[in-house]
Amino acid sequence: TQQSAIESLKSDLSEEANIRAKDDDQVTLRKDHDILTESARRIIEKERDVAKLKGSVNDLQIANKGLEEKLEKVSSDLEKAEQACTMLEGSVQTLNQELESVKEEKIQMEQDY
Repeated sequence: TQQSAIESLKSDLSEEANIRAKDDDQVTLRKDHDILTESARRIIEKERDVAKLKGSVNDLQIANKGLEEKLEKVSSDLEKAEQACTMLEGSVQTLNQELESVKEEKIQMEQDY
């Protein structure tokens, strides 16, 4: 029965070793679970940040399109204003020529009298 006591002791030690191994595995699994949970939380935060950035990019694209349209209108208005200035310059030159002509006629008339 010494042999059976030794076998029983071996069995108890083996069982104890298995329990400790399972406990160690449980601790490792908990740590791994915690690490994965934290990683998942960070990924979700990053996805939210990316979604916010996409929204901001979309808003900026819309604003940029609006600015481009305004720039096109301003450019068109500027072109029209330049054309109007050119026409006014032509009118001013014509009026100056007519003024010179009237002055010359006035001088001629004064000389004739």
